[in-house]
Amino acid sequence: LSRKDKLSDDEAVRLITAGRALYAADEALDRVIAKRLGIHPSDLRCLNLLETGGVPPGDIGKALGLTSGAVTGLIDRLTKAELVRRTPHPADRRAVRVQIAPAAVGRSGGLYQQVAQELTDQFAEDGPRRRAAMIRGIERYAEACRTIVDSVEPNT
Repeated sequence: LSRKDKLSDDEAVRLITAGRALYAADEALDRVIAKRLGIHPSDLRCLNLLETGGVPPGDIGKALGLTSGAVTGLIDRLTKAELVRRTPHPADRRAVRVQIAPAAVGRSGGLYQQVAQELTDQFAEDGPRRRAAMIRGIERYAEACRTIVDSVEPNT
């Protein structure tokens, strides 16, 4: 990269500040959603991992920094609350995957729909190219954070 392509110190500070503000806002929203679901916000982190499909329990543990025993307790709590279910792994009949339970969909009382609507309203004036650039910026921020974590704790 040429010097003009690098972030200035001011831009770096603004980016870090914006990232922290996004994290704080997301955490506050998670607290509200967790309360609505009757679970602890840390349990909601597991549900967030499952948004894109079934996940093996070991992967949940790695992502959340939990031991296998803690993951079992977490899955048991969420199963009892009818928020997740264990399903057979499609490729390994000895293994299971954890998925969001069909009955759980919609239990947030429309809060996710409110988020989608608010995002639509907030970004309505931005065109598709600018929105794509903002999304890529958030993704790159997350990649940078993961790179730093991996350099400090390479086995996480």
